[in-house]
Amino acid sequence: MQYSTYLFILVALPLTVCGYYLFARLGRKAANLFLIVASLCLYAYGGWKGLLWLCVSIGVNSLLLSAMKRWKKGTKALLWLGIVFHVGLLFVFKYLNFAAQTVNLVLHTAIYPPSLALPLGISFFTFQQIAYLVDASQGQREGDSFLDYVLYVVYFPKLIMGPIAPAEDIIPQFHQESRLRFRQEQFSAGIQQFTFGLFKKAVLADTFASAAVFLTMEEASALELILMMLAYTFQIYFDFSGYSDMALGFSRMLNIDLPMNFDSPYKALSIRDFWKRWHMSLTAFLTRYIYFPLGGSRKGKARTYLNTIIVFLISGLWHGASFGFVLWGLLNGLLSVFERMTEQYRKYIPKVLQWLLTFGVINVLWLLFQNGSTTEWIGRLTKILAFADTNICSGFYERFLTPEIQLLLRLLRLDMGLLWVRRAVLGLFYGGSLLLCLVPENTCRREYGMTARSAILTALLLVFCLTCLSKNAVFVYNQF
Repeated sequence: MQYSTYLFILVALPLTVCGYYLFARLGRKAANLFLIVASLCLYAYGGWKGLLWLCVSIGVNSLLLSAMKRWKKGTKALLWLGIVFHVGLLFVFKYLNFAAQTVNLVLHTAIYPPSLALPLGISFFTFQQIAYLVDASQGQREGDSFLDYVLYVVYFPKLIMGPIAPAEDIIPQFHQESRLRFRQEQFSAGIQQFTFGLFKKAVLADTFASAAVFLTMEEASALELILMMLAYTFQIYFDFSGYSDMALGFSRMLNIDLPMNFDSPYKALSIRDFWKRWHMSLTAFLTRYIYFPLGGSRKGKARTYLNTIIVFLISGLWHGASFGFVLWGLLNGLLSVFERMTEQYRKYIPKVLQWLLTFGVINVLWLLFQNGSTTEWIGRLTKILAFADTNICSGFYERFLTPEIQLLLRLLRLDMGLLWVRRAVLGLFYGGSLLLCLVPENTCRREYGMTARSAILTALLLVFCLTCLSKNAVFVYNQF
C-alpha cells in the first residue's frame, strides 16, 4: 500500500497505530503479533502474489536458520545455499529478461522468458534476508525468536523501500517494554515528520514528475532538456526523501526508531560525500556485506579501487536491469576512485566550485538513471552541450500551474497567461526547491516541538497535502 494515498493516510495508518497500542496492553508478544499481521495486510494490498513470494522467502530462510542452529559445521554451506536462493529469486523476477536480451544480442538467439510481475520491495527484503543470514552464520542472532525474525523482515515501515536496517538496531526495540507505552513526544514528532515527507512527495516530487518527462528529446529545446534534467533531479530527491520521512515518521508513531536514510545529499561536495548522504542504508549494507568482505581498503590502493568499482556496479544492477544502470554504477565507481586518487588536491578548490561540480555531475548521472538508455542519454547530453535552442514552450510552464498555484494567482489578481508570471512560478519551484535542499536542517536531525503552533501548522500542511494527492503518485523506488 502506498503511503501517499487517502486509504493509507486516513484509514490504514490510524488503524495500525491505534491497534498497536491497544494490543500493547496485552503485552509485548501481542503487540508484535499485531504488527506482523498488520504489516502483511498492508503488503498484501499490493498483490497476493507478492505476499506469496515474501512468505516463501521467509519460509526458506527460517529453515536455513533452524538448520544452522542444529548443524554448526555446515553453517557456511547453509549460508551460501541461502545467498544463492535469495539472489536466484531476485534474478528470476528482476534480471531474467535482461539476461535473455543480453544473450539474444550476443548470440543472435531468440529467447523470450515469461514476463513476471516484480514482487513489491523484493530488492529491499532480499538484502535484509541475506544480511540476517550472514549475521546468524556469525553467531550474532542466536537470541532471536522466530517471531523476532519475522517481524524484523515484514515490519511495514521499512519493508517496501527501506531503509535497509540492521537487525541489531531493530530487534532489540521490539523487546523494550518502554516502547509499548504511548509517548506523546514521539507521536507528535512522527506526525510532523510524516507530514513533511508527504509535502515533499505530493506537492514537489509529483509536480516535477510531470515536467521531467513532458517532452521527447526530439521535441525539446536545449534549455527545456536542462530544465527537464533538473526536474528529475528534484523529483527523485523529494520522492525518495519524502518516502523516507514518511516511513521514519510512521515508525516513530509506533515508538520504533529506524535509521536515517538521507542527510541532505545535495549539500555534498563530492560524489563520495554524496553517497554517504544518499540512501545511506544501502551504502551501509554494501559497505558491510560486500566492500569489507572483499578486503575493503586493507589490501593496497589497487584492490581498494577495484573493490569500490565492484560495489558500485552491484549498486547499479540492484537499481535496475539494463546496461544503462550498469554504466551508471560504473561511472559512480570511477568518479569515486578518481576522487580518492586526487583527494590531497581538493583542498585547493573553493567549496562553492566543489559543490557546483558535484551537483552538475549528479544531474548528468541522474539523467542516465532516468532514461536507462545510453543512446538516449548521449543524445540528450549532446543536444544540451550544443545549446542551440533556448525556447520554452507554454506547455512546459503549465506543468507548474497547479490548481493551488492558479488559485493563488487569482487571489493576487495576476494573469497566469502573462509570460513574466509563468517565469516567476517556474523560478519559484526551481529556486525554492534548491533552497529546500540546501538550507533547512535535515528532517531527521531537527527537534520537533509539541506546541499549539506546531500542531496547527502541521494540521494545515497535512490538509493541504491531502488536496494535492495525485491518483498515480507511485514512488520512483517502487520499481526497485
